Amino acid sequence: MTFLSYYTTLQQAADATKRNLVIDTDYYFSTNEIVDFNNKVVFIDCQCSFIGDGTIKFKNMGKGSVIYRPCMKSQTTPYVIFRYNSEGEWRSSSDVLASISQSREQGYQPTVNDQDIYSQLPDYIKSQNVYSELLLSSNCSNVTIESPTGEFALIRSEMNNNVIVRDPDILGGKGYVGTIDFCES
Repeated sequence: MTFLSYYTTLQQAADATKRNLVIDTDYYFSTNEIVDFNNKVVFIDCQCSFIGDGTIKFKNMGKGSVIYRPCMKSQTTPYVIFRYNSEGEWRSSSDVLASISQSREQGYQPTVNDQDIYSQLPDYIKSQNVYSELLLSSNCSNVTIESPTGEFALIRSEMNNNVIVRDPDILGGKGYVGTIDFCES
């Protein structure tokens, strides 16, 4: 069994592991960091979080690999809106605007689809794009992501077959087309 806490980078831990890799400490990744598993079949037990603004790319995971309970968290806390009051009733546009705050608890980053308030938002809120993404890039077919969680998280599989995302519990990030995406490129 290989523990991330024994290494400086996730790549070093991936190189060292034979099968079981335990994420036993929060891992702060840099955007577009690439972790190459060199076609090893691995079981990654995520006991702590992957934290970063942007994307961490896993590639060359062996067929049958499992990423168990990955937790993706953005490093930046975004400005969010929440459309419902404590009784679950729709709030007025003025109430939504008045309550914009930086939060990880509830809400979402406003987009152009929030037509009633978008034009009144400051540019720094309109242009924010806060997310933490796990990308299965090249050669990660037949991989299972089991019980992923996260705050402003995205999961994307690119150019792979038979990737399963099972039992997600994610507060989605502001990203491409969805919180969990299977795409060609």
